[in-house]
Amino acid sequence: MNWSGTSSFIISIALVSIILNVIFVLKFRLFNRLSYDRDEKNKILVESEKKYKTLVESLIEGIGIVDGNECFTFANKAGCEIFGCCESGLVGKNLKEFTSPNQFDYVLNKTMIRKSGTTDIYELDIVGCDKIKRTILVKSSPIIDEDGNYKGAFGLFTDITEHKKNEEKRDMIIRELETKITGSENLANGILPVCASCHKIRDKENKWHEIVDYFAVRTKMKFSHSICPECKKELYR
Repeated sequence: MNWSGTSSFIISIALVSIILNVIFVLKFRLFNRLSYDRDEKNKILVESEKKYKTLVESLIEGIGIVDGNECFTFANKAGCEIFGCCESGLVGKNLKEFTSPNQFDYVLNKTMIRKSGTTDIYELDIVGCDKIKRTILVKSSPIIDEDGNYKGAFGLFTDITEHKKNEEKRDMIIRELETKITGSENLANGILPVCASCHKIRDKENKWHEIVDYFAVRTKMKFSHSICPECKKELYR
């Protein structure tokens, strides 16, 4: 028997076995490392998603995403509240459901602007799921894919209903003040048609008014009454 050849063969087998074991150990360690890295990345990703969701849901401004057909694919809690859809949510609903035909045409015109890659800000009148009319301020940015195709829009919206009401009240007060000022100037600089007998005043509509009534309505003046000396003599001889 050739022991030297057998010994060489056994040594070769042993070396191959050692090498295979080393490779197996290295692969095992590499696999564990990759698994650990993957788990760490997944953990970081989950934590980031939680932080993102918390941030989005804590905003008082509404956040929404619509597709190319103006259907909501995402909306945060504030967005659902602004649209009066706290229970059913906004996802799956079309913006057309909340607007009049004229307002929806207005939205489509704005969509054409967004398709050109332009961010736009505008006001929109809506009727929410709760049937309440609201005016919202919308800031919309286009979503464009890598090929330049329009995929929808990302929007921020704020309920400005009370602000608009206050603006309308302010404008009404301003108009009333302007009318009063104009009326006061006319009274100061103009000529009033007065009856030579009863001293009633004729207005622009050709109606006659007592002097006190005429000035009280147009100038908000308050009158107190007394008797002049001449009338006193006449009345109490």
